[in-house]
Amino acid sequence: MSNKKYGGVPRGEMTDKELIQKQPDHNEQLKIKKVTEAQQTQSPWRKYLMAVWAVLECLLFGGLVYGWGSLVFVFKKEGIYAELCSHRGDNSSNITIPAENMSGVISCREQDEKLQLAFTVGTTLMTISSPILGHIQYTSGTRMARIVLICFFLCGSLVTAFLTTSTPWLVFLGLSCLAIGGLPIVITNIQVANLFAVGGSTVVGLLCGSFDASAAVQLVVKIAYENGISRQYSYLFISALHVMVIFSTFVLLPKTFIPKVEPDKSDLDEAGEVVKALNENDNPAVHSEELPLRDVKPSLLNCTLSRVFLSHVFWLSVLQLRFYYFIGTLNPWLNYITNQEESLVSHYTNASLFTQLGGVLTSLFCGFIYDLERRRNNSKPSITERRLQPSVVPLTLTSCLALLLSCLVLVPSAEVLYVDFIVLTFFRSFMYGTAAAFLQMVFPADYFGFLYGMLIVISGVLGCVQYPLFIWLETPPKGPQKVNIFLLVLMFVSLIHPINIWLNTKRGANNIAESEYVFIAKRSKCF
Repeated sequence: MSNKKYGGVPRGEMTDKELIQKQPDHNEQLKIKKVTEAQQTQSPWRKYLMAVWAVLECLLFGGLVYGWGSLVFVFKKEGIYAELCSHRGDNSSNITIPAENMSGVISCREQDEKLQLAFTVGTTLMTISSPILGHIQYTSGTRMARIVLICFFLCGSLVTAFLTTSTPWLVFLGLSCLAIGGLPIVITNIQVANLFAVGGSTVVGLLCGSFDASAAVQLVVKIAYENGISRQYSYLFISALHVMVIFSTFVLLPKTFIPKVEPDKSDLDEAGEVVKALNENDNPAVHSEELPLRDVKPSLLNCTLSRVFLSHVFWLSVLQLRFYYFIGTLNPWLNYITNQEESLVSHYTNASLFTQLGGVLTSLFCGFIYDLERRRNNSKPSITERRLQPSVVPLTLTSCLALLLSCLVLVPSAEVLYVDFIVLTFFRSFMYGTAAAFLQMVFPADYFGFLYGMLIVISGVLGCVQYPLFIWLETPPKGPQKVNIFLLVLMFVSLIHPINIWLNTKRGANNIAESEYVFIAKRSKCF
């Protein structure tokens, strides 16, 4: 037994000093244990209240930026940047006819480009700010991070309420602040899933689905506008409703973090504990001596530079570009398909947002699949398999949905639009739900905010490519088809990530008694 490997390191090659260094801080262990015990003994209704409240926050305030299709429709009706079309009368655009339609709404390529730039800037700043707010949460706790997001969101909603045709540049500021203040609502609420030892991935999926469905809030603003309620009143109401985020920040959520609730270590659980009795002939005393090596916690730097994380970043970057491009070009695309008929553009815009309301259900389905895979792989002796193998099916399904969407948009038909919207809803739910559940499952809980922020910001850098793609889309002949074929090829490339994870879990199948985070800590052998 003296030469038996634990955590990939021969026992005989490690000194007592090295063993002590690998042990987690005792005071930190006691603190986490006390908090976890308090969570397990608290009233069950409280954790369900926190989960429901978190879902409502994500549903009402999380992803308003993704309802851009409805908001840009309102902006065009109000004449935001319409002055760019005042000297245009030619049909030089490949997508939008620069003319005044029967309802008096002016639209042209220059206006579309300016509004598309506002969307690009907003989503880019959202991604850049994510690791900053994640770092604030990691260093200063949940409460401080949420105070910052509250300030940004209220600024964005008030600016959006009071921008006018004489100050159209406020679209950039308002949308950016709404985006910056929206995503952290999900980041700070996902830790609520740590309260659920079983079904945590389903909770993560539900939160991400609510974040997706929050785009429908802009649909409500659009419908209210068409029925005589101004955009100003709608956004003032949204600002007032944000008081519920303030309430949960100071009453429901802790000042710091919610640690994971781990089941009894005597059982084989989904958190990745060592299988009991690795070898019936082994000495139990030796096991009790070696097991603490499993609790080695990798540094934040190791997690950030691990190949499993970088591969995950690449996967989300490619898929998010497909999603951002679809959302950002929805309005000019609908104008192109419907020949600039406003009633049809309004109809299909509403249809796209109504289908996004189904994101709550599709995200539940995504979380259910992830949890099902976790239970299916729960009996495997390798920690690497139990940690990573459950993600292979959700990752692959997400890439396949992106491929399907990329194929459907190659058909410029109004009848296909309904199928596009349904596939988009499934795709977005699986993309963000799987991305978050993967981090929540694989990495330490207190690293989630920073790692999720890094994931979003790096993928968002590639998301900046959507604006050059929009310019390419306007280039005749057949600009839209060329761009969509390019994105189709990228979606095939995204399959590299699930294939890579599957191959490496098979390689680590024989490593039974290893560190809980061996695939992160051993950087030379990271995926």
